[in-house]
Amino acid sequence: MTTEMKYLEQTERGLLLQLDAIRDRKAALAIEAERKQEMEGVPDMISLEECRKRTGLSRPFLKGLCSSGEVPSVMVGSKCLVNYTALEGFLKRPKVKNREREAER
Repeated sequence: MTTEMKYLEQTERGLLLQLDAIRDRKAALAIEAERKQEMEGVPDMISLEECRKRTGLSRPFLKGLCSSGEVPSVMVGSKCLVNYTALEGFLKRPKVKNREREAER
């Protein structure tokens, strides 16, 4: 076997390995896209600590929003998970005085 043939075989093996890696990545991306599609409509539930980090709001304030029902949340064991999309919506709403807020309810 000539040196050129050895080189071509090595190159071919390298290209086949690269092709396998590309196929694996493509399959992984397809699975990820499928999972994202399955999760559409499922709310983004995050911990109070993560909410605090993302918004800069205090933990007691966030806990109060959850306790009052102004922001949807669920308890999982002793951990409170907050619907982050709803929290963002709440924070973007125009501020209303307490009396006007009571009238809304």
